Amino acid sequence: RCLKILWGTKIGLMKCRLRYVLLYTFGCIRSSDFCGENITRLRARAGNPFTRKADCPMKSWIYLTFAILAEVVGTSCLKASQGFTKPIPSLVVVAGYGLAFYLLSLTLETIPVGVGYAVWSGVGLVLITLIGWLLYGQTLDTPAVLGMGCIVVGVLILNLFSRAAAH
Repeated sequence: RCLKILWGTKIGLMKCRLRYVLLYTFGCIRSSDFCGENITRLRARAGNPFTRKADCPMKSWIYLTFAILAEVVGTSCLKASQGFTKPIPSLVVVAGYGLAFYLLSLTLETIPVGVGYAVWSGVGLVLITLIGWLLYGQTLDTPAVLGMGCIVVGVLILNLFSRAAAH
């Protein structure tokens, strides 16, 4: 019933339900917002659930995830660009780093810079090392694997137990 008040049409109803599920899943709204007194706010957020202002705590972490992935793609293509002499991999490097830094800047609107950068660089380092091992045949010795394990443990401790992380 509340969804019909919001959108009125069947297609609008399906869009609203999908957006509501996404917003509810990522903790942007509570179930009381759905059919409660905050219907105007829900309609505004359901219209554009990924607004720049990060009133949703999970949104910053989603931005950070995509920033890490963009940085990993860009860094992975550095070797393929052969010193920026190959145009396609060079373009992917520039686009990947540009997108990564843009998304990182959106992340830092709500996550403290130290926490955001620690997660970004730590997870990125582990992923790049794994890609180098899988795609380029680079070897990993025991100290390298232990070091990456320490990085993963450090990121987990930072996010699970530190009060500095914004959740």
